[in-house]
Amino acid sequence: MDLSRVFTINVSSSKMLATLDLENDYMNELDLALLNKETIIDFIHDQHIVFGIKEVEIGDMINQFQENLFPVVIAEGLEPVKGQDGYMEFHVDLDVKMMINGQHSVDFKEIMKIPKVETGNRLATAINPTEGVPGKNIFGEALAPQPGKPVHIKAGENTTFKESDQSFYATDDGKVSVTQKDIRVLPLYEVSQSLDLHTGNVDFNGSILIKGDVPEGFSVKARGDITVYGLVEAASLEAGGSVFVREALVGLGEGSIQAGLDIHIKNVNQGNLNAGRNIIVDQSIFHSTVTARETVHCQRGNIVGGSVSAGQKVICRDVGNRMNTKTRIYLGENKQEIEKRQQMEQEIEGFKEQITKLEKLGDQLRMIQKQKGLSPKEEKMLEKQKYSLEKLKLNLTDLESEYNNEQSYISEENNLDFIKLTANGIIYPNVEIVSGKYSKRFTIEEKYISVVFKDNDFSISAI
Repeated sequence: MDLSRVFTINVSSSKMLATLDLENDYMNELDLALLNKETIIDFIHDQHIVFGIKEVEIGDMINQFQENLFPVVIAEGLEPVKGQDGYMEFHVDLDVKMMINGQHSVDFKEIMKIPKVETGNRLATAINPTEGVPGKNIFGEALAPQPGKPVHIKAGENTTFKESDQSFYATDDGKVSVTQKDIRVLPLYEVSQSLDLHTGNVDFNGSILIKGDVPEGFSVKARGDITVYGLVEAASLEAGGSVFVREALVGLGEGSIQAGLDIHIKNVNQGNLNAGRNIIVDQSIFHSTVTARETVHCQRGNIVGGSVSAGQKVICRDVGNRMNTKTRIYLGENKQEIEKRQQMEQEIEGFKEQITKLEKLGDQLRMIQKQKGLSPKEEKMLEKQKYSLEKLKLNLTDLESEYNNEQSYISEENNLDFIKLTANGIIYPNVEIVSGKYSKRFTIEEKYISVVFKDNDFSISAI
């Protein structure tokens, strides 16, 4: 019996799946008495299919032979498993919850504890990425896995990295501050009261602890973290690391908090928040502009009015209110990120142009030096050219490294399977969800749902 006249084997373009189909026109040539698992497998081998053959399914097909069962999957390859990305394992309390999920909530009382480290303390260990697990297609060809990405954090001020154990250590006493780029130990400046005319604005090259309020009109800047025990009014807070506020931001449309990493706060009313990673709000967000590169987590409250932007997900209880207040949720890359990337591209091109000009000047001066020697003025010019060129190249290297990290981050965001809003309560009418040029407006109440944006479309599912 010629099985090739009765059956057809179809192989997917990826070489990961094969199906057996029945040619109905030649059914009369099929002798079921001669059909067994071994003959089918031999037929499959004739097509050079050697891996992932589904012998159990083939046996079931023969024992319960029916035309309507076809096509039948007869072989399936093994997909490679992507390697796990590298990560930082911290050995000290950072006041920052490094992961946000169902098992991790924020204890605002605990956040207000300011742990310090001493010289020699082990701060963190860089865990290397894994290579992943190879796969194999149905023809037995190996499929290389995508290796995990290494963690890109370097030793910053008052820290050192030891290759022997892949760990960071403190070289001075102070408070640990982590940014997207490095881990540092910075001095801690404490203000034992609310800011007033006596204390003035605070600008410190380390971390700042304020054991009181930040009233309207004041400014606080820190290269590390900022911790406020009280209330922040229409004031400005800017931190290279994270910002922790035990009470609320009552911004009156003017107050703003900007953090290179995370923002943890109890409540936000008419304020502006911008974080390089996550924003965690213990209660509610009212009529504010809130932007986080990764996640906005409004733990027990609601989002009413204004706009909330997150690169990956927004988690909250309610969105909008019974008054149908206009509320916008933006998912994906935001305008500020796009503008920042464009500015970096312009700066990189500017550095390259300056380097080219300086290199030409250096070539000309060296040619003159070789031919007839340089005058004192030309000697100074050559020295200045060498110094400026070296400085520009260092600046360009740093900027390109930062730009490549940004691009890598954006690439990871773009490779997300989906971005979503999870509402553990109600989404009210007049709420609009926007992702790029796509948007979805709610006209009726929806309860206990996730809104997922995937493949340029929104979908709603119960949670």
